[in-house]
Amino acid sequence: MNQHSSRARCPLLMPLSLIAVSAFPGLCLASPFAFDAFAEIGSVVDNENNTTSPGGGIAIRHSSGFGVELSKQRLGSYEASSFAFVPPLRNPVAVSLASPHGDSTALMVGYRHVFSDGHWFGGVRAGAHRWRHNIDVATTFGGFIVDNNTKTGTDFAAGAEIGRSFSNKLSVSLNAQNFVSLGPDQQRVAVRLSYTF
Repeated sequence: MNQHSSRARCPLLMPLSLIAVSAFPGLCLASPFAFDAFAEIGSVVDNENNTTSPGGGIAIRHSSGFGVELSKQRLGSYEASSFAFVPPLRNPVAVSLASPHGDSTALMVGYRHVFSDGHWFGGVRAGAHRWRHNIDVATTFGGFIVDNNTKTGTDFAAGAEIGRSFSNKLSVSLNAQNFVSLGPDQQRVAVRLSYTF
């Protein structure tokens, strides 16, 4: 009789146990951590040119204010001049190197401080980014030598933000960032819209 009763209860206990076990990690993470997804639109200034710079990414923030974010954004243009040997010419000729824009994937660690009103916040972050430029190389008298010559590298990146949250889910911030890349450093200013899960 007792054996039959215990078997009858098992179909109820097992699903409840599985639900409790699977929910436990989520309950532990829900309190101290917040997860953000964000989209950005901005502008990059380098070589006295302005390049429209869309971007986006994800972030995880701890209640202490520290966090980590992974983002992808467009960088500005790259222009330079150099010399190259162009067969059948025996002497080097002047060439120009140009890239209309580059791409960057950044991983940064930051700190965000929420002010006493509970809505306004400011923060700083720093890390590294992987950049890529597709460069066209052309002679000064016309004609491409190399089309879409890809150059990549990993360099330092840093930024600061000031923003305001409008609810527990939505916030808007103004971000200023500096990316060390091919050629001069690139300064990026962007407006970020974030959604917190």
